[in-house]
Amino acid sequence: MEAGQNLNSDNADDHISYLGYNPTLDGLRGIAILLVLFHHLWPWEWSTSLTTIITRTSHISWIGVDLFFVLSGFLITGILLETRHRRHYFRNFIIRRSLRIFPLYYLFLLICFLVIPYILNDMNLKEVSLDQAGKDIFWYIFYGSNYIWMLNEPLIIDVIGMDELRLADKPPEFLGLVWSLAVEEQFYLVWPLVVFVFWKRLQGSIIGIILCIVLLRLLLVSTLDNWVDATYMASICRVDSLMIGAGLAVYARSTAFRPEVWDRFAFTGLWLCLPAVIIFQLVFPGRHNSIFSVLGYSLIALGFAGLLASVLRNQDSPLKMLIQSSIFRWFGKYSYGIYLYHMLVWFLMQKWINAELRADGSPIHGELFNPIGGSMLIDAPVRMLLTASISVVMAWISYHCYERHFLKLKRLF
Repeated sequence: MEAGQNLNSDNADDHISYLGYNPTLDGLRGIAILLVLFHHLWPWEWSTSLTTIITRTSHISWIGVDLFFVLSGFLITGILLETRHRRHYFRNFIIRRSLRIFPLYYLFLLICFLVIPYILNDMNLKEVSLDQAGKDIFWYIFYGSNYIWMLNEPLIIDVIGMDELRLADKPPEFLGLVWSLAVEEQFYLVWPLVVFVFWKRLQGSIIGIILCIVLLRLLLVSTLDNWVDATYMASICRVDSLMIGAGLAVYARSTAFRPEVWDRFAFTGLWLCLPAVIIFQLVFPGRHNSIFSVLGYSLIALGFAGLLASVLRNQDSPLKMLIQSSIFRWFGKYSYGIYLYHMLVWFLMQKWINAELRADGSPIHGELFNPIGGSMLIDAPVRMLLTASISVVMAWISYHCYERHFLKLKRLF
């Protein structure tokens, strides 16, 4: 979720040239985090005649995570290709990634497992799901949380023969969201070796990997009870989004690069794949459709890769100017902290001012139901903006008072 070496368009050349920092990519990252915020912070099961369109839009805003994946695949592959001949290739990449990711991530875990239980105890609230998460803490410490779903999958439990591993409760949402960080971290550990060994055949390898992942998702949908979580969170099912971003970075450096091919891909992804997925999700919201679980994630990634390809080539397009606006770039800069903090803030706010709703719109805890302003029409937007604002402030403080000191060490590697 961090901008690395980026692309700019060069109209005087038929190639995409690498010219350092590109504000467009921070803007895309800002759009991604705003989509995630909207999906998590709007009470998306709740809908009235006045809010149906807003609620339906929030249904599909989870695709912001896929935009993060495409950007990560693109940026990381570009960095690896540019540095593959340098000394300490592996060491420098791993340490630089660790300095960006680990400090905030492990601070977040400390807050979740030490501070939050203390706060809840002080409020005389016992959170069963946090007790369960404490038992599974090693999954979080070692970036394996995207495979916790396996503990409730009958087929896998039967194979390993350890029924006592079953989850009593799902982890709270503020911990559950780190599954995407686990996917990226596992990618960072494996992909440098793949690039180093197969860099001459990387384009064909990427296409093969994507096809294998689609076939694997088809297999899991037909065999597992919990195929929804498996196809959504398992790295072996989601790395196609990273691969599509990686493929874009590889082609931009390829001797076979053709601007007309790049532009056709951009058009197809941005104006065909992405709208098709959005329309499908508006009609069949959620991730419980088997056809979508097999093909949908790849189509989303192709759509966002098309968006990325388009804005990298078209310097003066209105879309690029919008994406490069200061507000999107600002959110992009602090997106990592915002992503980690926002559901934690939401969780605590729901404990202090409870307004949780069931799918039918009725309150989950009727006796505690206390919407801000006495109405959900007031509560929903106010709570969303208040939570987002607190999360942004926390991310800003965290970046400038904590993370920035670790980032300064990257220049040593």
